[in-house]
Amino acid sequence: MQLGGLEPQDGKELLTQWLASVRRTLNISQRAEVLDKFEKSQCNPLYLKLAFEEARLWTSFQPQETLAAGVAGIIRENMIERLKDEGNHGEMLVSRALGYLAASRYGLAEDELVDLLSRDLEVYTWFFKQTYHLPSDLVQRAAEYLHDHPDVFVREREPDAEASTLAWLNELKQMDWKKGIPEPLVEFLATVLPQANGPHLPVVLWSRLSFDLAPFLTERLVDGSSLLAFYHRELRDASEAEFLSDGQAQAYHAKLADYFRFKADPDGDHSWSGDDIHGLSELPYHLTEAERWDQVYRTLIDFRFLEEKAARVGVVDSRDGQGQTVRTYTGVLRLQEDYERALAAMPGGRGSESWGDRSPLIVTARQKNAEMSVDCPVCHQTLLIKDEMLGTVITCPQQVCQARLKLNAFVIQTA
Repeated sequence: MQLGGLEPQDGKELLTQWLASVRRTLNISQRAEVLDKFEKSQCNPLYLKLAFEEARLWTSFQPQETLAAGVAGIIRENMIERLKDEGNHGEMLVSRALGYLAASRYGLAEDELVDLLSRDLEVYTWFFKQTYHLPSDLVQRAAEYLHDHPDVFVREREPDAEASTLAWLNELKQMDWKKGIPEPLVEFLATVLPQANGPHLPVVLWSRLSFDLAPFLTERLVDGSSLLAFYHRELRDASEAEFLSDGQAQAYHAKLADYFRFKADPDGDHSWSGDDIHGLSELPYHLTEAERWDQVYRTLIDFRFLEEKAARVGVVDSRDGQGQTVRTYTGVLRLQEDYERALAAMPGGRGSESWGDRSPLIVTARQKNAEMSVDCPVCHQTLLIKDEMLGTVITCPQQVCQARLKLNAFVIQTA
């Protein structure tokens, strides 16, 4: 159902209530700017909310700010530009944080986002260049790096290792950055950032940005983890247009794939021993979106990976009629989605095929009392079937699915 806009008077009253709730007021010209652009944006309630979030930050002694019309306009030209200002959070931190969120499938846990930002070479370089105080974990990793690479710092050593390390880091900060990031710094950070004990960005950087992003984000529970995601689809769409266009999406997916592989398989030996369900869940998706076809292939034929994902991802606990816990494993269905997505995207794959061209998916029906049903592994809808359908190929009746399903001739009896 398509919802229309608010009445202009309702918008005025709502703006007044919101301002009162945060003990703010607007002068005549500021209020006129908000309400004028609200009406020019078809009285969209989301636009009014976004305009309020901008206007609540205005002061009476600053020049009158101009709001862009339309939801996409105010997100990109006001909200994002305000956050990206170097006097606020900086373009590097904001673009990468929103870029990672936009590239994620269902969202990211807060600690995942902080990890990704900390492991990002360009983000950490941006932080290193501007910081006055070198974090202790960075100094520690630098000391270890210099110990393992004694030829890196060729000038006369300082009296002790810590003084020598600080001298080297300060020398890096004072190098000529006009031609790009100094090569010794690139080599150092490229070595230490991917490590499990790599240096982290100071938590205050994310805390400040998280506070300003709070009105635009929500939390959703996925595979037992609380993930941050955009509160409205329009926010995600605007972030995708701003940060994932011009070929940038593939690079973000590649970084997410590297990160989730590290979380799911921290030893890098295909044991998949990491205690990270989200990593198992998301790795094939990001490998496919990054077009890393060799890794997609190797991952989806890795029996240990398949075993771990089937057993640990998509585990759902529910109660039966007697109040007993019933555990359902849907990881196999997630793997089927991984295969279908990869086959559809791979060069020479099934991207141009319709369901009618594909081999049907083999499924087994359940029987409870006199009722038989089957779960479509594509759209996850439960379909009621008749006895004569057993052993035949049917088409999922869901209009958005239409998957071909081969029903086994036997059924599973359920209590």
